[in-house]
Amino acid sequence: MPTERPSLVQPTLNKIDVEALKRDLKKFEEHYPAGVSRAWAQWLQDIDKLLELPNHSQWPLEILQKCPKVQRSESEEISIPDHLQAMRDKETVETQQVCVLVYVKWCLVYVL
Repeated sequence: MPTERPSLVQPTLNKIDVEALKRDLKKFEEHYPAGVSRAWAQWLQDIDKLLELPNHSQWPLEILQKCPKVQRSESEEISIPDHLQAMRDKETVETQQVCVLVYVKWCLVYVL
């Protein structure tokens, strides 16, 4: 279990040829729906934002640690909805193995 907040990894675009993407987008723009073409153009325009680390991030473990623990008494009945219980029962039932033996006898008939 982690004891401290992990450090964020600095993103890099070393493996992406941004100029080739921009060039290819213009080449194939007419083959895409207008919305798709606009989305790619916007993504390429804002590509430098991908390299920025966020100023604030939430570490889920800190949130979970601050949550109050739920205390249930042993006498408290927990009801599971029927559809969930049926799904559980279907998955936990023991699988039956069926073995089928087929016996085929081949006869060769010679016609004279």
